[in-house]
Amino acid sequence: MAASPIPAERVDFQGLKSWIAAQEAFEAATKQPAPLTPAQRQAVADLTRLIKTKTMPLAQTVNLGDKDYISILQLWSASKQGTGVTVAYNEPTAVPAPPPAPSPSWAQTLTLRLPGDGSPLVFPSQSTGGLIRNAAPCFPSKKNAKKYAAKVCFDWLVSQGRFGSSSSSSSSVSVSVSASPAPPPIPDGGAPLAPPTPTLKRKGGVSGEDDDDDSVPVTQRVVGLCRKLGIQAPRYVLNIMTGAGAGLWRGEPDFGPDDFRFESGFGRVEGARSKALAREMVAEEVLAWLLGEEEKREGMKRRVLAENY
Repeated sequence: MAASPIPAERVDFQGLKSWIAAQEAFEAATKQPAPLTPAQRQAVADLTRLIKTKTMPLAQTVNLGDKDYISILQLWSASKQGTGVTVAYNEPTAVPAPPPAPSPSWAQTLTLRLPGDGSPLVFPSQSTGGLIRNAAPCFPSKKNAKKYAAKVCFDWLVSQGRFGSSSSSSSSVSVSVSASPAPPPIPDGGAPLAPPTPTLKRKGGVSGEDDDDDSVPVTQRVVGLCRKLGIQAPRYVLNIMTGAGAGLWRGEPDFGPDDFRFESGFGRVEGARSKALAREMVAEEVLAWLLGEEEKREGMKRRVLAENY
């Protein structure tokens, strides 16, 4: 039998305020520091530090824009291959949040190296901009922390005339995410039927390889496109349903370390009549997104090359 959770102990805020008032009164009367014990002094220092953590800039105070800055920088640096230009993302930093926040926030920087410019540049930083209250802003997700670092670097490159005309910064770049088709209505007294498996066909696609060939199994096409785009190929999490859909299958993709690229629930399907069909339905959802991502990157690459050469 599971143990009952221990209720949280209430904080005596009134007693704390009275104690603080007494210390302030002592210092006002004597012009001397209050006589705190080492333990009290440490407790006050810890509390002050935790309170300051709360005031760090959060994601909702930052405008991340509507562009895929990470992909834009990736394509720009690829177009500069062989010139000494490198873009490297530093490890994200976890910023512990005070209780009752369930998880830490994240901050991240990137390092840009330009040929002949001496020391590498860090974004955001005092010299390149992007700091808020003298610190890199924190975000609930690593993905947004990385996007902010890329955005600051992109804005700096445009301001320095290193990224083509500034007009290019006004064009909107969005991520194409395929939506799951709505399941058909539930028959009277029956379980929901599996939605029809979509057929993906593309003529004259970007890659011209197996990812365009409908004769190749969809899961194999997914693996090939993931490799090409530098994304971890998904593992398929498949489970049999219970309740109203008992006996049918549900599934969703697990991209491992690349899960941060996708919205929660992406690629999830339900109501498949078999495990194999559930896997195929998930793979079709993933493939639709990958094909859109491939076309988006190629179009962006063409624009970057046209502006810089």
